[in-house]
Amino acid sequence: MNRLLLLIPLLALLGRSPAPAQTAAADSALHAPLNREQMVVIAQRLEADPLGDSARTLRQAAMQWLAQSTDLLMTPCDELMSPMATWRAKYGNELMSQILLSGAAFLLAHPDSAADPIAVHRAGMIGCLRAYEAILCREPQAVIPSLDLFIEYRDYGNLDDYIAQITAPCACRGEN
Repeated sequence: MNRLLLLIPLLALLGRSPAPAQTAAADSALHAPLNREQMVVIAQRLEADPLGDSARTLRQAAMQWLAQSTDLLMTPCDELMSPMATWRAKYGNELMSQILLSGAAFLLAHPDSAADPIAVHRAGMIGCLRAYEAILCREPQAVIPSLDLFIEYRDYGNLDDYIAQITAPCACRGEN
């Protein structure tokens, strides 16, 4: 499936007007092309502060960069993203995009790992879990039980096996 078609719904959901309190630096991210290093920094910043004043603008710029990238292919795995979509979770859009952005940041930092979809999915999910935990610190009621399960697997050292199991249908469809 065309990756741009998969990213368009996320871009539309993230394309709401930025909040007035967003910084000028974040606002300029939408008007100046991002480079690879900025993309990695933005992904890490959004992991740490997914609800910050400039988060929406940075997320939108990073998703736009990812959709337009000609040398970096990030194909979403529906099964990995379904916990946020199925539950109609508060902040589900932010967390789904974080999977893609953290996976992309991993690929940019480790291009030799492109042939290892589990490593890319792991990096994406770890970034998502960091963002989820940051959200829970601010809003403890924003619980997503299926992400709590991912945290348990991560904490017990079994995240790779769980991700391989969850993403197996994606591999069969050639989406890994």
